This record gives sequence, C-alpha cells and structure tokens, in this order.
Amino acid sequence: MDELFLVGLSDHYLLNGDRLVGRSSRCDLVLKDPSVSRQHAKIVLEKKQVIICDLESRNGTFINDTPIAEAELPIEGVVRFGVFSFRLCRGPLQTDHIPDSIDSTHRLAAREDHLALRLSKAQTRVLRLLLDGLAEKTVAARLHLSPHTVHNHVREIYKVFNVTSRSALMSCFLPTRLRRVKLPE
Repeated sequence: MDELFLVGLSDHYLLNGDRLVGRSSRCDLVLKDPSVSRQHAKIVLEKKQVIICDLESRNGTFINDTPIAEAELPIEGVVRFGVFSFRLCRGPLQTDHIPDSIDSTHRLAAREDHLALRLSKAQTRVLRLLLDGLAEKTVAARLHLSPHTVHNHVREIYKVFNVTSRSALMSCFLPTRLRRVKLPE
C-alpha cells in the first residue's frame, strides 16, 4: 500500500498509524488555534481506509464541508479541524506539489465558519469591512452605526483573534505559508 499523507497549505503529515489531532502538545498532530479543541479528533487507519472520528470537539470536524461524527476520508478528500484543512494524498509525496494541494479558499472558508461561531452578526459585518481596508468611521457610516459602537465591535474582534492592531488582525487571514516569511532586517 502506498503511503498516505495529510497535506495542508504549509505542512504535511505521514499517516503511518492512528493519530490524535488537537491543540494539546500531547496530540500527534498539534494544531495551535482556538478553533481546535485540545483533543479534537482521531485519525484511524483500518486496512485501506482512513477513518476520521470527531471527539466531541467544540467546532466540529468536517469532510468535504460536511460535519461528521465518524466517517471515511476518501483519497483527495478534504478534512477540516477548526480552521485547518488537509487533503488526503497517496504517496510517494511530491514536495513541490504541497503548496498547491489545498486551495487557500478552504482555509479562508474555514476561518469564515469559525467567525460565525465566535463573533456576532454585527461584529462579522464590521470585520468584513475592516478587512476591505475601511477606517472605523467609514465602517460606521456604511453600517449606519455610531463610531463608538463600531469601535466597541473592533475591540471585541481583537479579543477573539488575540491581536492588538489592524495589521495583526489582517495577518490572521493570510495563508499560513505567507505568514511564515521572514523579512530582512
């Protein structure tokens, strides 16, 4: 049997046995983001099948955008844990193929799903306009809200994403591989 890999935007993992997925450092596949539970899911290899079992995670586990409790992940299928998406690929893995193996829209769509769970509808509307580059006063005018109300929404958005500035917030929406680029000093 060929080797099986979970391939993400910037990382890939060899599946050579059962794997525990979660935010905890005790997991086999550690995904550091508040959208991922400490012990989020389990990956089980059964003969020629990959079974994904959600461990009653807060934000759920999805295969091809369908929520699951337990299901088979088909070859080339996409599994999502929180905001992290991975495609199941059969090896040998071509390392030059990794960045293109998952469309960045999967990560952004996952981020959108995560927002629905963590932000109010009003905060989500404010966030979308902030991400379009609008100033708080312009956002207030567009949404027919007071600048004070918009500022309060912005403060709550910053808390949810654990950031303190607009640039830090914007970086949350970049694909992982772009965030890891080190700029020359």
